[in-house]
Amino acid sequence: MFRARVALILGVVFLLAACVLPCGPLNDELGASFPYQDPTPEMLQKQAVEIAQARQALAARLRITAVVAFVGLVATGYGLWRWSRTRRAGGGKRQS
Repeated sequence: MFRARVALILGVVFLLAACVLPCGPLNDELGASFPYQDPTPEMLQKQAVEIAQARQALAARLRITAVVAFVGLVATGYGLWRWSRTRRAGGGKRQS
């Protein structure tokens, strides 16, 4: 029962982390994408570089997010499977 509970908790934590991970680079890309009112060519070039860097960071973070979400799903599935096995076998009952 202990392993099932730990696997479920870790699975949920990993799934929540997968939801939060892409937020930083996404905010950076959105912030860099706002147009200037009267930009100079240098400002436009700098903005294009910042947007490209933010997109690269977001792509890398999304790859990491996919791995973290997969691990979270596997851990949650394992925890539910273990929990259902212990419940069916009667191992989930507390003995006083």
